[in-house]
Amino acid sequence: MAIDSSLTLSTMMYKKKIMRTIKLTFCLLSFVFLSYVSIGQTGLRINGAKIIITTDAIVHIAGGQNGDLTAANASSSEAKIDLDGTIKLEGDWINNNSSADVLINQNTDGTIEINGTAEQNLSGSATDDYSIEKLKINSGAQLVIDDDQSVTLGGDFTNIGYLRINSSSTGTGSFLDNGTITQSSGRAQVGRYVTGQSGGEIHYFSPSVSDATGAQLINSNKGNYNVYRFDVSSQSWIRVFAGTSLVATTGYTVAYTDSNTIYSEGALSYGTITPSISSTDQEWNLVGNPYPSALNADDFLTANAPATTPSIYGTLYFWDESANFNANDYASWNGTGYTFNGGKVPNGYIGTGQAFFVQSKTKTSNTITFNNAMREKNNTQFFIPPIENVQRLKISVTNPNGDFNEILIGFLNEATYGVDNLYDGHKLQGNPDLSFYSMIPGYDRNLVIQALPPLTLEEIIPVGLDVGISGKYQFKVELIENFDVTTEIYLEDKAVAKLTDLRNTDTYEFTLDKGVTDERFVIKFKPQTIDIEENLSGEDGKEPIITIQGKTLFVESRSDFSGTLRVQDLLGKELQSKLITNSHFETLELNYAKGYYIISILGDEVNSSTKVFVK
Repeated sequence: MAIDSSLTLSTMMYKKKIMRTIKLTFCLLSFVFLSYVSIGQTGLRINGAKIIITTDAIVHIAGGQNGDLTAANASSSEAKIDLDGTIKLEGDWINNNSSADVLINQNTDGTIEINGTAEQNLSGSATDDYSIEKLKINSGAQLVIDDDQSVTLGGDFTNIGYLRINSSSTGTGSFLDNGTITQSSGRAQVGRYVTGQSGGEIHYFSPSVSDATGAQLINSNKGNYNVYRFDVSSQSWIRVFAGTSLVATTGYTVAYTDSNTIYSEGALSYGTITPSISSTDQEWNLVGNPYPSALNADDFLTANAPATTPSIYGTLYFWDESANFNANDYASWNGTGYTFNGGKVPNGYIGTGQAFFVQSKTKTSNTITFNNAMREKNNTQFFIPPIENVQRLKISVTNPNGDFNEILIGFLNEATYGVDNLYDGHKLQGNPDLSFYSMIPGYDRNLVIQALPPLTLEEIIPVGLDVGISGKYQFKVELIENFDVTTEIYLEDKAVAKLTDLRNTDTYEFTLDKGVTDERFVIKFKPQTIDIEENLSGEDGKEPIITIQGKTLFVESRSDFSGTLRVQDLLGKELQSKLITNSHFETLELNYAKGYYIISILGDEVNSSTKVFVK
């Protein structure tokens, strides 16, 4: 490490002798308790030290590949730099801090200058955020942010060199600035990892820079496939040629045969961006995350789909990239929950380079808003977690070719019996051979997500299918969540007059001719208004008496009784059942883990349930 002698550390230092200046300089590298700083061929290595660099002070870490700034083997309160001055770095910035804490404390004026002639990496075993005030990449310098690292700036970013943000199968690096960006002659290259397969795997992509071209996607050595954009006026795909400029907020499709990282190169997109969306009849727009960081979709919907004057319907639609040319469908998300098709489970974020469909709320041109407040450091996924404590039923259907669709029905306080912008989602059909949806009587659009007020009365929801293949189909229950254990949930097939209890049977097979089927199937919800803590009376007090001793259940009938004794857990899953015929006394062993269970007696004149505790 070398201390830059071209600038003094303070006004007082100008008045001191050379030896005194050197001593004061090294006093700035203050040791806390028994901590120490080792300086050698590996640059500046911090093993538990706290270093203070005051205003106007410059620490120059020189030496090319040996000029690294490294933090290692430290607790949460150690291996820190309080930076008010400047660090000029010629090597890598490596954070191996065992606590995964930040290496540099963000302050008002602290600046990191990247000065090396070779690539300089932000890396290390500690996957965490590098938080500093200001960053400058000087001319000729190259800074690389690894796929598991994030940089957050409290202040300004100046780039007159080169910045690259890497991406891999496990994640993508993030860059979040909160000050003024000056890019002048500087360039940025932002990556997005994509998978490939023979014949090409389709991806929805959006650049994170302002002046990329189609050539960066077409000539990327990942398969020379055509690039397309979605044309709003015709609701069709238009080919993009190599010389065409790519717009950061616009979505594109591209297919690759090999799994690799594709890059868009130009000037970073940042700040508030308000692209136009248009529609002649509330049609679809393919838009994309414009930032070199993840995007919080909840914040995006709050800004663009508010209760008053929304620009879009409050549902986002993502292409299921695993489906490829045999399109299963689009994954969807809104305030009720999400549907997906066997791919990634939602975790809360729209990743760098991810494009998605929105549906215009108006019939005229409008704008949507992206802003810095929507950005997030998490950059591994592109979905949003749903709100909690919602009663949800998710059902899928599979066709003879194995194609997959699912719908979501939810009951929540924020919903009404009408169409709710943030909680009902229109069906966007991706597979011409299979479309599964629910319906609101009298409403002319099919739904992939349907929301209703909390379930207190019996509800009947019609569901429909539009299929291109005749043959055997299968419904499957994917989720029953937050319903009372006594709530009855059925699928009715009117064509064969069959009622299936979806709590006890999670699949239903049927045959179907190609075409539209909107009158055959309904889902029925029947809540119970009784308290399961109490024994329920049948006619004339004929209900059995239920007692438990240890793990043995005793059922005593007051008269001849025939029916079924059923045991369920608190999620409604049936654990065992026993047929009772003209019996006054029965026993049942409850060999389960400690906890509460639901005991039901089901007969012609008696229908009772109670909750018991097994020790």
